[in-house]
Amino acid sequence: MKMIIKKRMVNLLLCVILLFGSWASALQQTTVKIDGIISSAAFLDSLEGVVLHYQSQQVWGSDTSQLVNGKFSFSVPVSSVSEATLIPLYLKTNTDMDPSLLVKNTRKVYIGDGDLSVDVDESFRKAKVTGSRMTADYDIFSRYIDPYTENNEKVYQETRDIPKEEQQIKRRDARKAIEDAKKRFLDEHPANSFSIDVMKDMISLYQNKQLFLPESDSLYRDLVYRFNSVSMDLRQTPEGKEIAVRLDELKGRKLPSFSGPSLDGGTLDISTFKGRVFLIDFWGSWCIWCRKGHPHLKELYAKYKPLGFEIVGVGVEFDKDRATGEKKLRKAMAEDGITWPQIYNLNSGDGDLREIFSIYAYPTKILVDRQGNIVLRVTDDEERKLDAKLAELFTNKT
Repeated sequence: MKMIIKKRMVNLLLCVILLFGSWASALQQTTVKIDGIISSAAFLDSLEGVVLHYQSQQVWGSDTSQLVNGKFSFSVPVSSVSEATLIPLYLKTNTDMDPSLLVKNTRKVYIGDGDLSVDVDESFRKAKVTGSRMTADYDIFSRYIDPYTENNEKVYQETRDIPKEEQQIKRRDARKAIEDAKKRFLDEHPANSFSIDVMKDMISLYQNKQLFLPESDSLYRDLVYRFNSVSMDLRQTPEGKEIAVRLDELKGRKLPSFSGPSLDGGTLDISTFKGRVFLIDFWGSWCIWCRKGHPHLKELYAKYKPLGFEIVGVGVEFDKDRATGEKKLRKAMAEDGITWPQIYNLNSGDGDLREIFSIYAYPTKILVDRQGNIVLRVTDDEERKLDAKLAELFTNKT
């Protein structure tokens, strides 16, 4: 028997679920059974039934099960292993609950690789699920990641109204915590089905935002190391082979074309430096470590400029008024004695070079060779890496 569910609640929950993709592998048509029980009497008294939102034959559908003595069940035709979500259907007296709490009290499962048994105590989110290898793998993955994704959401909310510089640091740290958790997961569970998905996410973080990492870059080497640590069985799957191709494509990627407003009132096009070795330096007048590094950059500029080397600064300021930001940059340049060309970063739209290069830390320096390949990306004060690469490039002048 189908139930009528209040539109506001269903729309909210299903829209959230539809934001997530599905993982699928080809199977013959089969029927998956899901049997569950709610053991908490108090929780049971607040419920009318259970909703299952699932994907079958690439079409999303929903079904509802009444509760009989605390038990619910579903039979779902499937032809692939795909994502599904169990949603508690509250009594009408509970429909005014905080929507965010309703969304959080759902249980993601995977259907298609076995019948499922679901044991719910006081929360669907913490329900124990057995019978599905994919769901078990997901549960392990979520234990690593969920605390940090929840913290990331919290940080974004809490930093809306603080100064941009502080906001950027806090949000960067929250994102880094998620990436670190993913790396721990890969290290400790190389045979987990979600290792492939984690690798795809990590590569997309760079590739989709045009963070082109050449083979000599430590970040690129880390991606290769992580992928090679994944079990051979997973690497030999179609998705694993796709990742290998994507990693290979990251080698020696060309610098994307871009231009921006220069501090002299014109436009600076990066193609001006085609055929030369040049360094793109993301910095700001407010960045202590950026400015502490200027004396060393001046030494490199004096040493290699006669050989064709150039530096292009990308000044990142957070003033709403562009004129104020440019004034701060000029003042910092005069104080530090730097004379190389500068682009004033437009912090929104297509003019935001931070988005093109995924800049989360300052200073960030990107070195480009004569062929237009990104050959090094360094952050903070990694002077030795930059020194060594410049020496290599100007020793080999081809």
